[in-house]
Amino acid sequence: MNKCIFSGRLANEVDLRTTTNGKSVCQFRLAVQRRVPNAQGVREADFLTIIMWGKTAESAARFLTKGRKISVESECRTRTYQAQDGSNRSVVEFVADSWEFADSKPQAGDSAQSNQQAAQPPQSSKEDFTEVADDELPSGWGANTHGGGVHLPESASTNLR
Repeated sequence: MNKCIFSGRLANEVDLRTTTNGKSVCQFRLAVQRRVPNAQGVREADFLTIIMWGKTAESAARFLTKGRKISVESECRTRTYQAQDGSNRSVVEFVADSWEFADSKPQAGDSAQSNQQAAQPPQSSKEDFTEVADDELPSGWGANTHGGGVHLPESASTNLR
């Protein structure tokens, strides 16, 4: 099976072209961060060449911009070619047949408002909760260190009885 799934950020703008047969093809580099940090504690990135064909290429060119985080599902392909200096070179590319956004793009003017909302905890009142004693909690939930039980939403406490 030859299936590769990557999540990363576009390192450049999508380059859309049309073949002589009229088929759309695009190419871009995807910066994929490594899971394990190097000896200095820095998580390096690999820059992968992603190729897309047809409608997938056209939608990528229309919606993707440098810096956007996406996920791609692809196949690994290798090819060799002769460079201008006469040497043979090998290339590893990933031919993607699907992609999706892996981040959300804020609407213009909404970023400050959404940041303020994200910083504030949701509002609730004590009437929304029922006090439950520590010994009524399911196994593994742990005891309340403040003494006197844990406050759970009304719907959760009815499932415990």
